[in-house]
Amino acid sequence: MKVLIAESKSSVRYGLKAWLEEQPAVEIVGEAVHFKELLACIQIDCPDMILLSWELSGQEGEMLIRSIRLICPDVSIVVLSSQPEDAECALELGANHFISKAEPPQCLLEVIRKYAMGPSYSSSR
Repeated sequence: MKVLIAESKSSVRYGLKAWLEEQPAVEIVGEAVHFKELLACIQIDCPDMILLSWELSGQEGEMLIRSIRLICPDVSIVVLSSQPEDAECALELGANHFISKAEPPQCLLEVIRKYAMGPSYSSSR
């Protein structure tokens, strides 16, 4: 599964990348620290999944997801946020899944594995 990490905080981005690179069948195909960088990455090649920080700088949530969907309509968008109350809004705006940054890393890995198994896995928390 080709995964793009969109996260402004370098420590979080680095930790996600280092941990996911150890997982079988996960290929990190890019990193973005800002909305414009994210759009540039997905215009080159749509990944299978975007791990999207809800706090990504450069755009508000609604436009962020809408813009991604215009370029890569079938990409799985997993929103990561330090604010669990963002879940409902992110899912309503079109994210496929929401994960609180406070959840253990195993939760993210479970989501990635479920999406890798096919399109039958859809929007949930």
